[in-house]
Amino acid sequence: MKKAVYTYVYNDVPFIDVWLRHYTKYFKDIFIYNLEGGDFLKSYHDKYEFTEIVVKTPHEYKTPFIL
Repeated sequence: MKKAVYTYVYNDVPFIDVWLRHYTKYFKDIFIYNLEGGDFLKSYHDKYEFTEIVVKTPHEYKTPFIL
């Protein structure tokens, strides 16, 4: 079974380097949704392999669970 991991970022997140260092050990398919569209992830493309997805439309988080 193929697995992937993803996260959402808003702007320069101080822990993204730690997050990438950890998850690149276990996953080849890594997706980062860049919600602000800034270019702060460019410096990490040299160190880590991941796919950046720039999100420019407003979004809304909904949970599929009813608690």
